[in-house]
Amino acid sequence: MSRINPLLQKLLAAHGPGSVIDLDAFAEETATLALSHEEIGELIDALSAAGRTVGSDAPVDLRAELRVVLDAARKFTAEKGRKPTLSDLVEATGLSVVAVRRALQFGRIAGR
Repeated sequence: MSRINPLLQKLLAAHGPGSVIDLDAFAEETATLALSHEEIGELIDALSAAGRTVGSDAPVDLRAELRVVLDAARKFTAEKGRKPTLSDLVEATGLSVVAVRRALQFGRIAGR
């Protein structure tokens, strides 16, 4: 628990009691820490015990996200002469890192 405590405190401070912590925001916060399944479970349990919920009410339109990411990638490649990085796509689309990754994964699956 000590390894996740700083993140727990950060999330508690940013999200008041009774609030929903967006799943994408949660994923972005935890992605760089390489948490185990057990640690993620502990973090979610601690947030729940403190009156917060991790989830998302908004449906995701995967095709629309993919279209935005592909359009940005094509434009970036045409302008810069190279393939965009994940950071380039996040900046160009205004989407979160999680949303861009999700769109790219969807594109790989849909292209099979």
